[in-house]
Amino acid sequence: MRLCLPLLLLIGCDDVAPVVCGDSAEPTAFYRDDDGDGFGLAERVRFACEAPVGFVSAPGDCRDDDPASFPGAPEQCDWWDNDCNGVIDDDVAEPTVWYADADGDGYGDPGNTTGACDVPAGFVADFSDCSDADAEIHPGADEYCDDVDQDCDGAPDDAESVDAPLWHEDADGDGFGDRFAGAAACANPGGLLEDASDCDDTDADIHPGATELCDTTDRDCDGDATANAADPLTWYADADLDGYGTRRATAEACTQPAGYSAIDGDCNDNAGAIHPGGIEFCDSVDHDCDGETMDDEAVDAVNWYVDGDLDGYGNPSAYTVACEQPAGFAATGDDCDETDGEIHPGAVEQCDGVDHDCDGAVDEDDSVDAVAWYLDADGDGFGDASAFLKMACPGSGPGPGVADACDCDDSRVRYNPDGLDCDTIVCSTGYEVWVDDACGLRDEGSAYVGTAAAPVEVVLDEPTTVTFCDGTWYVNLVANAATTLTSVNGAEVTTLDAAGGVGVLFGADLVVEGLALTGASASSRGSALSGVGDLVLRDAWVWGNAATGMTGSIVEVDGALDLDGATISANNASYSQAAPVVCSLSILTATGAVTAVDSAISDNTVACTATDAAAAAVVHGGALRAGGDVSLSGTVFSGNTVSSGETGGALGGAVYLESGSLSCADDGGFWGNVADSGGAVYWASPAAGATITSSGCDWGAGDEDNAPDDIAGAAAWSAGDDATFSCDSAGVCL
Repeated sequence: MRLCLPLLLLIGCDDVAPVVCGDSAEPTAFYRDDDGDGFGLAERVRFACEAPVGFVSAPGDCRDDDPASFPGAPEQCDWWDNDCNGVIDDDVAEPTVWYADADGDGYGDPGNTTGACDVPAGFVADFSDCSDADAEIHPGADEYCDDVDQDCDGAPDDAESVDAPLWHEDADGDGFGDRFAGAAACANPGGLLEDASDCDDTDADIHPGATELCDTTDRDCDGDATANAADPLTWYADADLDGYGTRRATAEACTQPAGYSAIDGDCNDNAGAIHPGGIEFCDSVDHDCDGETMDDEAVDAVNWYVDGDLDGYGNPSAYTVACEQPAGFAATGDDCDETDGEIHPGAVEQCDGVDHDCDGAVDEDDSVDAVAWYLDADGDGFGDASAFLKMACPGSGPGPGVADACDCDDSRVRYNPDGLDCDTIVCSTGYEVWVDDACGLRDEGSAYVGTAAAPVEVVLDEPTTVTFCDGTWYVNLVANAATTLTSVNGAEVTTLDAAGGVGVLFGADLVVEGLALTGASASSRGSALSGVGDLVLRDAWVWGNAATGMTGSIVEVDGALDLDGATISANNASYSQAAPVVCSLSILTATGAVTAVDSAISDNTVACTATDAAAAAVVHGGALRAGGDVSLSGTVFSGNTVSSGETGGALGGAVYLESGSLSCADDGGFWGNVADSGGAVYWASPAAGATITSSGCDWGAGDEDNAPDDIAGAAAWSAGDDATFSCDSAGVCL
């Protein structure tokens, strides 16, 4: 029941004239009735003798816009006061029916009802619950296989039960149900299986646990047609992806796994170019995995030719193919005589009618025994050396030519080696110089004639012996081949004067015999003699020469020096500058061994000075600076002086011995030689095992003693006349 609160309305009067009825009766009150339900609003009153249109005599309408609402109208459940008694929805004639929901599941019990406009507590509008004592039982509830009708459809344990199992047909009778067809039921409908694992119910060989084979059929129903197959293939790991695998790593599978090959036999699975059937090369690698390297079938194998005579050249028609040279085979196949090892391409051709070098020609001009042919203009049988024609085998030269170049005058028949003037030494004028060559002695005296103001330069490019007649020859010689310089009558009467230049430069072994060498001067090399090769001074006299550089010498040889009856005297090597300086000055300098027999090295001076008072000078070397061993027999060093202007700066008055050994014997000796240290010998850096030995050698005494000592180096040592001793590299002399 709803209560209605009345509104207090102010009722106003219409501003109308008073009503007067005809029979003098009082006017009657009429009420406005807009909804035509026979009742008007009490606040809308009009007094009249008769009811005006739209007015009625009964007041009390509580809602004049609804004809269903008026005093005494039937009450309805519509939230209005239909009977205008001030209470809403009371005494409704046909209230809404509500159903009890005792279990609170939202579904009502059709047997337990009440009427009311609004839903009472514990009631619902639904009346489909078949068990209002159990909230799990109502329409739409999950059905279970438990003999209870949970969903109130009148059928317990029906196919819709949430726990009803699926039952599957086993058409192939293999004991496994068809996973693709089944019916739900709480109980087996008959002839069906609860199992649903058969993936093909038409084939009894296909079911879980069946034997899998390597085909396209999934026989064991695991979703993989090849997994765990009974007949898998073996695959071999192929790391280098060359199509060949190795047995060291295998896999069993129906289909080829990535990184595997069906073919094994790869002998190197880290190199794609190495596998069975690979291209073989001539190297130390087995490319085709046949267990061999350097196979004859290698693509870069070469032809080897039978070399019967073992001359390094093979028979072009007999060969084999191999990587390495087989015994008895050669790399080339161009031998023209396989029976003679002296006949092959590149062989030395000879004048014998045989093609030695396999070029198709015999007795060629380049034969090893071919001779030079020269023009013989005068027909005397001797050729002109300046008129070379060609090289040819004997007997096959061009005419008019001869295999001789010894004619001294090819314009006159009587002038030739058979004539007197071409082969006999006659030193009558002092201008003859006889050169010994293939033609015998040749007088070239005019080529050697110079003056003190203009010495002549002569270059010797071929091995030869030059013999000088008596006199003084102003000449600077360059000997590029092995040369002997000698005289007819000895050094006392035959002199080579360098006239202020370099006496002799040599590039090969040189022998100077019976000559005096003087007048030479140079700043950075041997002034009298300088070169590469071994030098022999035999019965020679080297005197009055000068060296002016801080590394200068009178005789400088890059090789061995042999003095035999030689005299080296009155030579001077000196250098001076303002700044401090270290000089390597000496009279004789040799990098190789020095041998001196019955020779004299005397009265030579060496000086190196620094002119600035604050500067110092050091000089290494006196009469001889030796890079190798020194052997002296009957040889005397005397009166040689080395100085620096500084205390202790001059080393080795007679010999500056770098590291080798020195021996002195047979009445040789050292006396009167002067230095700051090592008047006779200064031993700079003795090699292990090196010694200085003296056997009856004179080391000076008294006024003729060496100053300040005889031997210096690791220690100082002084000996006397006819001394015999031995010093080791530590400076211990016994």
